[in-house]
Amino acid sequence: DLLFLVVHQLTCLMVSSVTFVCDAPGEFESQLRNSLEGLNFKPTLAFAFVSAEFPVASVMDAFNSNGISLFASTSSGVISFNKDEDILLDHGAVFVLTDVSNDDFQIKILKNDDFEPGKFGNRIGEIIKQRFKSPSVMITFSGLGMDVQSVIDGILQKTGTDLKMFGGLAGDNLQFNETLVFSENEVAEHGAAILVFNNKKIDLQSMTISGWNGLGTNFTITASNGTEVLEIDKKPALDVYTGYLNISEDDLPLMGLEYPIMIKNSDGTNTLRTIIKVNKQNRALVFSSSIPTGTIFSFSASPGFEILETTRERVIQFHEEHPNADLIILYSAIAREMSIGSLINTEIKLATIKWKVPLAGCFSYGEIANDRDASSKLYHQSFSMAVLTEKPFHKS
Repeated sequence: DLLFLVVHQLTCLMVSSVTFVCDAPGEFESQLRNSLEGLNFKPTLAFAFVSAEFPVASVMDAFNSNGISLFASTSSGVISFNKDEDILLDHGAVFVLTDVSNDDFQIKILKNDDFEPGKFGNRIGEIIKQRFKSPSVMITFSGLGMDVQSVIDGILQKTGTDLKMFGGLAGDNLQFNETLVFSENEVAEHGAAILVFNNKKIDLQSMTISGWNGLGTNFTITASNGTEVLEIDKKPALDVYTGYLNISEDDLPLMGLEYPIMIKNSDGTNTLRTIIKVNKQNRALVFSSSIPTGTIFSFSASPGFEILETTRERVIQFHEEHPNADLIILYSAIAREMSIGSLINTEIKLATIKWKVPLAGCFSYGEIANDRDASSKLYHQSFSMAVLTEKPFHKS
């Protein structure tokens, strides 16, 4: 009987969570109030993904007044899948209330007004290291044109490359104007939301998959300045991009989400990078990561519904590697929804079928994950998800 009791207690250890969705800003306060009244646990930590037009200040005030820590960002669409309903909204918000112990996490909003990317990353890395001896982190960046991969590299310089890090880039419903990250009491237009976990008690495991294919011939970047690509094959970068794809420059950066460049790495792997802005005056393309002069790339595109099979295989494999989960957080590239339309439901649904726990997330401008035990990187056009699990014997 004692053995049965111990086993039962272990199987019941989990992070409790409840998810609610708002179609319109006016519904938020009443839905939050109704959700709080119906809970059988005390919420400590909330996740929020909201459309660009959502009243961020009122969301912050509501969570602050209820004493709930908030990890949040604007998005380009929100996602909420569970056993009762599957919801995708281009405009709206999804909120997740959880009872992760206050001793096992910390949230920090860090603005970046003065630091170059590597030093900004170093500063974030120091914050991560200071809170727990064994940390993991969820992170979301705001600000268009930030050199996010260099920030990530700066983080890993301080924490070590084995840090478990997951997250993405905030969106703004394809306006490419302003993205935000925020907590219950701070907001940053150009910065990072940092959610540090005690990895000894809260397990964070992530995966990513893309499926985009290269298109034809290779090109060489012959002039660049950080995140701004000035020339391709000694011609203005904007002219080469629009000419090859036979599109108007007015279609950018929106059309660029579907046609990222595929960088050819020296180790034989490929890295996708997406246009985030254009500089018509300089005829340049702006990305969310620096791209050095001399980089070789091809254009790329989605194969359409075939990417569903690629995702299916990777999710099944990831489930075999990490069968336990209390909650799933998803950052899916907005380009995936643009490419496969309503089939995006099928792609997302598989995760909830395998783990049978709530899934919440957003459509993003970029994704961050550890995949197959590699160090964290910035991805584009990817389906990136993390499973959050409380480890045994640590429920307070």
